[in-house]
Amino acid sequence: MKQIRRKANAPKMALFAILLAMGMIVMAVAAGNASAQDVKAKYGGTLRIVGELDAMGFDAVKARSTVGAGRAVGNLVMEKLFRRGKDDTLIPVLGLSATPSEDGKTWTVKLREGIKFHDGTPFNADAVIRHWQRLLDPKNRYRHRILFRPIVSVEKAGEYEVRFLLKHAWVPFLSVLTNPSGFTALIPSPKAVEEDVQNRAPVGTGPFIFKEWKSGDHITVTKNPNYWQKGKPYLDEITLRPIPDHESRYAALASGQADIMITDRPAHVKKLTANPDFTKYVLNFRGAVILALNNSKPPLDDVRVRRAMALAWDQKKYIKASFKDIVPYTENWFGDSLKCDDVAYLRHDLKKAKALIAE
Repeated sequence: MKQIRRKANAPKMALFAILLAMGMIVMAVAAGNASAQDVKAKYGGTLRIVGELDAMGFDAVKARSTVGAGRAVGNLVMEKLFRRGKDDTLIPVLGLSATPSEDGKTWTVKLREGIKFHDGTPFNADAVIRHWQRLLDPKNRYRHRILFRPIVSVEKAGEYEVRFLLKHAWVPFLSVLTNPSGFTALIPSPKAVEEDVQNRAPVGTGPFIFKEWKSGDHITVTKNPNYWQKGKPYLDEITLRPIPDHESRYAALASGQADIMITDRPAHVKKLTANPDFTKYVLNFRGAVILALNNSKPPLDDVRVRRAMALAWDQKKYIKASFKDIVPYTENWFGDSLKCDDVAYLRHDLKKAKALIAE
């Protein structure tokens, strides 16, 4: 997904850096006369963002998905224990340190003290444990549970200290605690979860407080005046509007009704990139788009047919035709962010495809 934005004032520039840190896959094009590096951050103002999809809830267990505005709002309202730097260093947020045991099966996390959720509930070990116990409980059928099966339980080691117990030493553990893609790593208010309001009106410890959500129209968050990181955030308010139609979304930005547009339409991206009044930002996730085939019925129950389809698929050509070189070509699950050996990718070979169909 890409994003387009009108260059505005310094506060909006400062906030956009936060959006990128949240892990959004975006290309941002900001209009104006100065780049983000040329201006000093100022306080105040509202940032207006338009994207394709509305939120589908904010409760980790109950939300149908974290796509669209849900992920952005979730990361503005709630916070993780840690986030990862560009060089994969661990950056403390609600957590201060994460230390593994000698055998790698236990991780001890020390927590930051003196923080409160927006509803006044104290942030402590109990809040972290209640969140993770809920995700780990098989009865809740958390859809992403399969991604952290090695985590057996989370226990209290002190008022501001928790221990994660693993089945075995597991390298991806820290990636789970810092994952920017969903709600797994975000710590919600236990009170909001218990009162069953988290899915529609999220409560966290983040720099912004949830204000309102009018489904299909907009979501608004406002500045947290008691945010524990002094001097932040810069903006007073952020509004996210879902506009499914690409042309209407583009018109909103072009007419000045929006400051940022999230899009993956190559025509819009190229047009605005060519305009000197706009500045482009790009961030790509690790991962790939997957086409799933139902192989329970003919002819897809024959592996030769499925293989022929893979060989007939001209990935480079289709990406170029659809995205005009704004999306990279890849042959592995991780894109260019992680180098892999031969993954047995079936490259385009129409002759082999036809031979398999002939069989």
